[in-house]
Amino acid sequence: MINILIVEDDPTLSGMVSEYVQDYGYNVVAVCNNGHDAIKTVFEHPVDLILMDVRIDGDLDGIETATKIKDLFTVSLIYITGQYDDNLLKRASLTEPNAYLVKPFKQEDIKSNIEMAILKHTNEQNNKMRSVYNSEVEYNIFLKELGRILKVLRKDKGLSQVEFSKELGINYRHYQDLEGGKSNLKMETLFNLAKFYNLSVPKLFEKGLA
Repeated sequence: MINILIVEDDPTLSGMVSEYVQDYGYNVVAVCNNGHDAIKTVFEHPVDLILMDVRIDGDLDGIETATKIKDLFTVSLIYITGQYDDNLLKRASLTEPNAYLVKPFKQEDIKSNIEMAILKHTNEQNNKMRSVYNSEVEYNIFLKELGRILKVLRKDKGLSQVEFSKELGINYRHYQDLEGGKSNLKMETLFNLAKFYNLSVPKLFEKGLA
């Protein structure tokens, strides 16, 4: 299931968006009204996509919050905005959003933008994988194989998921997600995990295709 974080300081709008998102079968991890809570949520829970208003409570606006999150995590991003000026677009584009929801929007706009953002994000990850490793194997296959091997290593060590996640230096919930074949950790972080355990990425491809 796709995990979605909503960052919106208007309680009426956030409640409406949350209801629509859940009606479409997605999981709402949390609803935050400020950047610091949003960042904390992404550290503590796997998040696949963020619906982020550019104007939110606190000292961080939505674009600054998205920048800090995307420096550490790979997530799909949809901005919610009532303004569509050149300066805002210039700042927002630096965070590489997958889509924009411009107020006022309709319920079906949320669905179509989420679907588009997820597809675009998946294609971007696959293209990055192929450009770095010259392989046609998809990113999701790499994730599933890495998760499977880490699970075997963890069991060989006789460690729980909590204990092994501490050894890896990642949050328990993020490790739990990874062992299940999913992750929003940066691709470079995942490659480093593979290298730490002497797991060749091309070899992971071969195993994933076997």
